[in-house]
Amino acid sequence: SGLTSNAVEVTLCGGAQDGRPMRMLLTLIVQLGGDEERTITAIGQDLTELSAMKAMQERKARFTAVLGHELRSPLHGIMGLSGSMAEGTANAMQKRQCGMIKGCAA
Repeated sequence: SGLTSNAVEVTLCGGAQDGRPMRMLLTLIVQLGGDEERTITAIGQDLTELSAMKAMQERKARFTAVLGHELRSPLHGIMGLSGSMAEGTANAMQKRQCGMIKGCAA
């Protein structure tokens, strides 16, 4: 009366009823018991939305990285120049303004 179990996973590609492309993961679990008793269980998981969500997260990460670079580069230039100006021949008002720039970045 021992029970043995085997599982098979298959990725299916096809079209949904509304015509959209669709990817499904189908898991078939076959259990064999004594006296040739068999149980087959099928579990389906729609991978279409999972793939779309993963692609959206990758696009968001790329956008954030590019935007961060585009903002940091000029800001680093402003910080460097204002620091040089404050150490140089700036008058009191210019040095105070440079200090304000540095304070905003902190």
